[in-house]
Amino acid sequence: MFLFEYMMKLLMGNSNTLFMGLIVVIFGYYGWLLWSINERLKNHLIDWDRQNDSLIDMKETVDKLDDSLYKELVNRLDEKKTEIEKIRLEIDKKSDDMDRYYNDIIGEIKESTDEIKEIMMILMNNRARGLRAEETVDLYRMIKEKQEADNYKKSN
Repeated sequence: MFLFEYMMKLLMGNSNTLFMGLIVVIFGYYGWLLWSINERLKNHLIDWDRQNDSLIDMKETVDKLDDSLYKELVNRLDEKKTEIEKIRLEIDKKSDDMDRYYNDIIGEIKESTDEIKEIMMILMNNRARGLRAEETVDLYRMIKEKQEADNYKKSN
């Protein structure tokens, strides 16, 4: 600041016209600077309006796309929902069929357990495979005698 004050005193002391010229140059520079800033601001506002218009157009386009996609997606979702409902009904039918088949199989197994037990008893009691024919006849005779003895005891 000292240098600026020194220059002012020097210019004021030598000539009033030189001082006035300096003041005019300073104010002229400030005027030109303000005019330049104003022009830049005008250009910027014009560009801003153009960009704002293009942004508004883009927003309208995106809104139209959103609306069409939304409607299309809702229709697709409804179709998929009905398809899923049909699939669920088919699965329920198949599950009922599977339950019925399961119960039928279990019932058949329960009915055939007695037959399986009889077959197993025959296989377990049939030792004739490893015995000779005479021993088999003796075994059958002994079994028959045992059964008759058991029946005699039951009757008494």
